[in-house]
Amino acid sequence: MKRLPAILTHALLAVGISIAQTPPTKAPVSANPIVDISGKIVSLKMMPGQGMPVMEVEATRVKPITVWLGSMRYLMEQKFNPKVGDTVEVKGYSVKSQTQEEEMVAIQVKLGGQTLKLRDEDGRPVWQGGPGFMGGMGGCGGNGGHPEGQGHSCGQGPCSGRR
Repeated sequence: MKRLPAILTHALLAVGISIAQTPPTKAPVSANPIVDISGKIVSLKMMPGQGMPVMEVEATRVKPITVWLGSMRYLMEQKFNPKVGDTVEVKGYSVKSQTQEEEMVAIQVKLGGQTLKLRDEDGRPVWQGGPGFMGGMGGCGGNGGHPEGQGHSCGQGPCSGRR
């Protein structure tokens, strides 16, 4: 009977080690093609409390493309302050809105001399603190990394059911 706690302890340790060694999964957004664009910012929606910041960039397309950025808090911490009229270079995942409009989920944005990294090589938001981290600003378990957190209902962002 004294051996049961020792056996349970060893079993739990083995499970913990196996979970810790499991490689992190990629964010679902990373299944989309990666594209690069450059152009002028023609509109910005970057106000605290208004959901995920977004900008529209006029590249060589017929109409501007919507670019989803990331957590407003993270953008402020990085002193990322784009203005309408600024020229930007964006690397990101090409996604479609519900209306089949082309949009982008930014991986990195170059503005002036600043390069802002928003997602890691697996498509996970860098502001969340690492694979599987759900603290701080929250997130959508890798489904676009919306700063309102999993289960939000604001209806914005590439992780939302309606855009």
